[in-house]
Amino acid sequence: MTLDLTVNFLASSHPGELEAVAKITKLGGSIGFLYAELFQDGKMVATSTSTVKLVHHKS
Repeated sequence: MTLDLTVNFLASSHPGELEAVAKITKLGGSIGFLYAELFQDGKMVATSTSTVKLVHHKS
């Protein structure tokens, strides 16, 4: 479940392929912090940070 999401748009993109690189910056018992970068043609077009609540589903 997303608790917070911030996206910084650094440059425009065009239709086509995008590459995302994501990293977990901290993982606790019930909360996770993430960072991501989005690239097109080798150029960074956006970054994001997010805070998520970890939800465990019972089978």
